[in-house]
Amino acid sequence: MEIFKQDKENKQNIEIGTDFFDSYPWSCYFEGYREAATSLSKLVIEKLDSGEFVNRNIYIPIFYLYRHFLELAFKEICINCDRQLKTNNKYNYHDLKILFQNFKDKVERIYKEPYLKNRLMGKPFSDNELKEIEDIVNQFDNFDKGSYSFRYPSTKGGDPVWPKSIKVDFRKFTDNIKRTEILLSKISVDTMIQK
Repeated sequence: MEIFKQDKENKQNIEIGTDFFDSYPWSCYFEGYREAATSLSKLVIEKLDSGEFVNRNIYIPIFYLYRHFLELAFKEICINCDRQLKTNNKYNYHDLKILFQNFKDKVERIYKEPYLKNRLMGKPFSDNELKEIEDIVNQFDNFDKGSYSFRYPSTKGGDPVWPKSIKVDFRKFTDNIKRTEILLSKISVDTMIQK
């Protein structure tokens, strides 16, 4: 039985791929992880609000989806900036702090470039908003330095990655992430090369 195959009579077929974002395949991925995390978060909040049972095992995958969204968004924006600045760098690592620093340096630089002023919509962020993103990055980094803690229950050496229990205000978490999502999406669109 093939699972990645279209059924011509079924109206539930989906389309995956990056062909509709040929020049910006990273956008497909970071928006996909963002949408998956947001959809699951909404479902959880609805259940929490109605008093329904929520299996606590769903939270770690949600945190991973948000973390991976951040990683991919930073990489995509850095690549967009490299195109605008006519530079070429590799972003084949998972360290959010380093990715954030590259992202911050590049977006601050790109909005200062005189030859790009007519192509960009204008700096869509404040220093305070960048600081908020940095705070979120630092908090993710405290729990998941190498993108392992939200994917595996133990380190490569077999040690547990989590303490016994952590309490998180999930609504506050999602509200803070939402502001970051909006800002990163604006920067992503603005840094795409205008044709």
